[in-house]
Amino acid sequence: MVEPAINTVAYFFHEKIWARRQRNTRVPEGTLSEARPHIC
Repeated sequence: MVEPAINTVAYFFHEKIWARRQRNTRVPEGTLSEARPHIC
């Protein structure tokens, strides 16, 4: 029961950091990074 809770919290912060990184990084249009979303 403790491990799923820790994984949930870690995932939440991971996604928050990733979203901030994506906003701060400008990717040229038509690149592979833009076409494929981040999946862990």
